[in-house]
Amino acid sequence: MKAGALAFCTVMTEMTWDRIGNDPNYSGAIDAFKNKYPMPYKASAKDYKKPMPRERMVFWAPGSPIYNSDVYHHSEYVRREWGRFFDVVEILPAHLDLQDLVVLQKI
Repeated sequence: MKAGALAFCTVMTEMTWDRIGNDPNYSGAIDAFKNKYPMPYKASAKDYKKPMPRERMVFWAPGSPIYNSDVYHHSEYVRREWGRFFDVVEILPAHLDLQDLVVLQKI
């Protein structure tokens, strides 16, 4: 990327985490998915009702044929880590269904 160029990335942040915890349609789907495809972690829908416990969370369902992982990044993690390479212009909540939009500008 050339200096000054913009990039638009969708991510799941702590804001996504909170939206899932407050929407019974999503939280119910999490437990249904987990029951169908066992995952090597102990999180369940009730965990989404609490604040995101770490700044980066990776959930993996190895048995799922197409949708097998979710990665959550706290917005402060995005600003700190991605900010080493880009100016994090803005993080816009719920721009693509559950995902947030990160507007980046190449330094």
